[in-house]
Amino acid sequence: MNKTIKNQKLTDFLKNNKENNFAQITFNCGATSLVHRFNNWNHKTDELLHSYTFNELILDDEDIGDWKYSYYVLFVPNKTYLMYEIEDNKIKIWVCYTEKQERGKGHMTNLLNELILIYPDKKIIIHTFDTVLINICKKLKQIELFRQ
Repeated sequence: MNKTIKNQKLTDFLKNNKENNFAQITFNCGATSLVHRFNNWNHKTDELLHSYTFNELILDDEDIGDWKYSYYVLFVPNKTYLMYEIEDNKIKIWVCYTEKQERGKGHMTNLLNELILIYPDKKIIIHTFDTVLINICKKLKQIELFRQ
């Protein structure tokens, strides 16, 4: 594995990256079923504030019957993040996010290539409407686009 790229279980990633509001990033990337968003009204500033937390089920490391959640984050710290779920013979990508100042530098392509190297025998699926991400995935060919 590339030394700058790290791969951690979601629970470990969250413990080690408390300053990163990854739940909000996940929600903003469209994985809303994994995150709870709470709305609070600030009466002093007269504005609506949002807070985000992950659904407890995806943070549970225990087996749930015959089914086990396995969420991981492949990332370059402070630059780019890819959250995925391992499910039998396939990988579902839930989050692809690159910090604004790091976009266009090939970080997401590197993460996707790393994911392909880690799991060469698994089918990798991504749901996206983002044209930049669609173009990256089309070039890689090993990643199946669910939405185009």
